[in-house]
Amino acid sequence: MSEWLTIFNDDGINIGIKERDQVHLDGDWHETFHCWLFETDHQRINLYFQKRSHTKKDFPSLYDITCAGHIDHDEKVIEAGLRELQEELGVILKEKDIIYDADFKETIQLDSFFDREICHLFFMNLTECKLNLLNIGDEVESIAKVDINLFEQLIKKERMDIPMLELTKEGFIQKKVTKSSFCPHDHEYFNHIIQVCKKLS
Repeated sequence: MSEWLTIFNDDGINIGIKERDQVHLDGDWHETFHCWLFETDHQRINLYFQKRSHTKKDFPSLYDITCAGHIDHDEKVIEAGLRELQEELGVILKEKDIIYDADFKETIQLDSFFDREICHLFFMNLTECKLNLLNIGDEVESIAKVDINLFEQLIKKERMDIPMLELTKEGFIQKKVTKSSFCPHDHEYFNHIIQVCKKLS
């Protein structure tokens, strides 16, 4: 079934709707929901990522935003966000459970992929609200966490790799990951996420 998205011009004005695949070919601005989970553990902040399924069309098996998705043309942002949280992470939450931060415009351009998103950014502190993250959906292979300071060093190319703790249905896996293990968000995007988590911790 086709997924129809609202598209916007460079000034943020609604200019109609278009099918999702065509949006990514044409590079139209469209809305997405991003929710980052984090926790504070003995003065250390851990940032959570989802590992995208190996069957995903875009960026298979790479680590990405804890929960994210497109906002259908007939959905409200929070409605879409709560739906995505249930579909991807298997958690049922209310609007009050997640913290809205800002809208962030991001562009990712590859050979046959031109993604321009108006990202509605939300955050959730797991230190204050524990969740069962073992009921993930089919589009997510696992949930993993890294020390946010080490991740910042990785993004700044001050480290070649960092340790990660990955939670799978079979148990915990400790591993090393590199920058290429993550979806190719731009530096400004990741830096914004890091600074917001530090502010909220």
